[in-house]
Formats: sequence, C-alpha cells, structure tokens
Amino acid sequence: MSRVFLLGGGDNEAGYVRTYWRFIEAAGTGRGRRIAIVVPEPPRGDRAELEATWRAPFQLFDPVRKEDCRLLFVSRDDPLTAERLAHTDPTGVLVADGPRDVLHAALCRDKTWAALALERGLPCAGVGAGAALLARGFVAGGWLLPLLHANIEVAPHDCGQGLDHVVLREGLGLAPFALEVEATQRGGLVRLVQLVAEGAWPEGWAIDEGCMVEIDGAGELRVSGANGAWRVTRNGEGRAQVQSLRAGTVLPASRWRTAECA
Repeated sequence: MSRVFLLGGGDNEAGYVRTYWRFIEAAGTGRGRRIAIVVPEPPRGDRAELEATWRAPFQLFDPVRKEDCRLLFVSRDDPLTAERLAHTDPTGVLVADGPRDVLHAALCRDKTWAALALERGLPCAGVGAGAALLARGFVAGGWLLPLLHANIEVAPHDCGQGLDHVVLREGLGLAPFALEVEATQRGGLVRLVQLVAEGAWPEGWAIDEGCMVEIDGAGELRVSGANGAWRVTRNGEGRAQVQSLRAGTVLPASRWRTAECA
C-alpha cells in the first residue's frame, strides 16, 4: 500500500517542514527523487504563476532541486492517465489544489494512474481539493442540504464551489474515508458533521489548513503540522460525534479503521 499524505490546504511556510517535508522524504533522496506535481490547467492557459506557486514549497528545502519537480497539467479534455504519469517516472505524486469539478473530471474519469501509483508503491499527496480527491468520497460543492420540508444551510455560501445544493462524489479511494478540507477556515467541518448526521456518509474526516493526515503502508495514521484534524462518526442513535486530533497524534489501524473504512 502506498503512503498517503492529505494536506488540508493553506500557505503557512513555517509549517511546511512538518507537512511537505514528510512527503518529500518518502519520495526519495538525492538525484533519484522525481516528484510529479499534478496541477489543473489554468483557464487562460498562463501556467507560469501556477508553476511558481506549486514549486515554491519544495524549493524551501535545499536538497530538492527544481528539476526534481515535474509538473503535469490536467484538464477535462486532457486527464491524467497511467501513460502520462509513467512518462515522468516519478518517485512520488502530489495533486495540487484547484476547482473540484475540474480535478474530478481530470483525475477520476481514468483511474489507471492511481492504480499505477499503488502498484509501484508511490507515496501520494494531495493539497486542499487535491487531498479530497484522494479520499473515498468528497463534497464537490454546495452549501444547502435538502431535507423533507426545507433546505438547511450546512456551510457558508462561499464554500459552495458555485453550487447551491450539496453534491457528493466518489474519489480515488487512496484514503478509505470521506474527506473535507479547510475544515475550520471555510466551513468544511460543519458541512461534514451535517452530512454524517443525516446519514450521507457513515463517517468522515476533516483537515484544517496547515495540517496533514498521513497514512502509512501498515495503516498507521499520523497528524502533523499546525491546527488539527477532525474525525466525525455516527453513533447508534444517529447522532454525529466529533473527535479532535492535534499534531503528534498517532493511531494504529485498529484505533481508526472501522468496517466502513475497510
């Protein structure tokens, strides 16, 4: 099983050594390191700014050379495939943040690239929406949840990604649970609690900006960085229960993997 690194988003450089650096180490050392950074194609085709943005965290670390990071731009019409990924011969893969609908179309339509990454045991990381796509399920957008007699607000309006009603999508399944990101900062945690309470998912995780949840090959889960992660489960009475996990938390598989996460 590949190691999976789920970063909740944010641009706090002080915390990168506790998040990005763990992924960089997993991706190899020296001249043998080749990190494929998967980035959604910008609307106007101007890649320079995005290249600088997504190379920047890696350039903070002296051992990481510019040529160690190879950008793969993806879109609805040019999705990521096993062939495209294999061409870069990566030792690790990072999926950048971006519009959720674009990332879903570009990464989940053809999942052969994820199968290749698993087959080769490549460490896989995601940032923000990129992390959500790596999970079993994620919210494509929306801030209203339709119930029997009315809509209820489950997130701030600007958390909707251009959608009114909540839309759930199937992700890549590299992390065996549903995932929300930017949990505290943009309302992802509140939305997840509401979805679990209403039975949309049996459980899920939400990750703050500046925080990372890492799952190793044995299923051990580790929380790193600033802020925190949140596990939301549904008890036998149909109520959502929230568990807060801070940096330094380490859980063996037996402590967090339930039947729903198997």
